[in-house]
Amino acid sequence: MLNAVDFLSDEGFAKLKAAPNLAIISIGDPGSDKPKALAEHERLNPNRVLRVEFIDLELEDVKRYGLSADQLCSRGQIKSMLEFIDRLHTHKDLLRLIVHCRMGISLSASVALLAHMKTECWFPRIGQAKTANKNILRLGAEALGKPVVFPLEDTKVSKEAADPLRPMI
Repeated sequence: MLNAVDFLSDEGFAKLKAAPNLAIISIGDPGSDKPKALAEHERLNPNRVLRVEFIDLELEDVKRYGLSADQLCSRGQIKSMLEFIDRLHTHKDLLRLIVHCRMGISLSASVALLAHMKTECWFPRIGQAKTANKNILRLGAEALGKPVVFPLEDTKVSKEAADPLRPMI
């Protein structure tokens, strides 16, 4: 069962030690190499790692940059991530989901928010998810059948609880 979710940058993810109670959603740019740190998580928990690739733009920005809309997060990728989250949430052990992307600001925050909305697991830094990618939130709301909401003001948590690298389980 998922009991917590958090999001990290590639830099923060590189510092995260693989552990039996961790599950990972790794988000990269299309065609990018997997982070080196992902290999240890895959070795320890091969069924608890999901890698997806898409760019961090909003639909309206794609044309401005001369990119294809198929490089954005798709409905199929949202479905894949939500199915992965469902599988984790039905697991008998308590698990912590870490979602990471290059900067740890927009993509990972939006997917962590979707995981929280789907499972109601603890999300200590939900107030820091304000820069979540709107395209992912829109697709996630469609898939979940409900709006994706988060606090308008920062959720107050202790400094220790706000540390995404601290053990939670």
